[in-house]
Parts: sequence; structure tokens; C-alpha cells
Amino acid sequence: MQINEIIKKERESKNLTQSELLELSGISKRSISHWESGNRMPHFDSIKPVLDVLGLKIEIVRK
Repeated sequence: MQINEIIKKERESKNLTQSELLELSGISKRSISHWESGNRMPHFDSIKPVLDVLGLKIEIVRK
């Protein structure tokens, strides 16, 4: 599953609109829309507040 699919799935599972997610995270609706559509990939600094609201963590795995 791609990050855009995870963000959208988790947002919807919490019954949040994109507007509500932006209010809670402080991230622009445009950014969230781009991420969910897969048009842009988020930078870690930008996505951290969204992950916090959604209760998600990023795990970095080195090969």
C-alpha cells in the first residue's frame, strides 16, 4: 500500500474530511489533496503532524 492510500484510508476510517484533517494538523488542504491523489509525495516534516493526528508512525528500514 502506498503512502497516499494509507493517508486516505486512515482519514476516512476516523470519519475526517480533508478540511477537518487540515484543521487538526495545520497542513494545507491542497497538500493533503495532492498526497491522497498521489500527485506529490510528502516531506517528512510536512507529514509528521498528519501522522500524529491519524495515530500513525513511519518506520525507516535500512537494507
